[in-house]
Amino acid sequence: MPPRGDARAGPGVPDSERGLSGTAVAYRRAEPYLAASSTLMASVGGFTALGYGLDRWMGHTVQWFLVTGAVIGVAVGFVGFFRQLLRADAAAKRLRA
Repeated sequence: MPPRGDARAGPGVPDSERGLSGTAVAYRRAEPYLAASSTLMASVGGFTALGYGLDRWMGHTVQWFLVTGAVIGVAVGFVGFFRQLLRADAAAKRLRA
């Protein structure tokens, strides 16, 4: 009989999930998607901050580098986001097969 609170102890459960609570299994399975969204947010924030810093350093009154940095950050972030999602989906399909 599995320990109390252990939702994952059946014969078809991968070894990496044996003995974990249902919440731990959910977080483990959500990790690639959380990483993808963090990549998107970090890219947008980083490039926007870089553009803001360049505008301040150069003394611009119109924030063109800020806008350019935000657009580049969105583009780079979405590329990274979708690459990680596709990689996570491929790994999930391998585990199911």
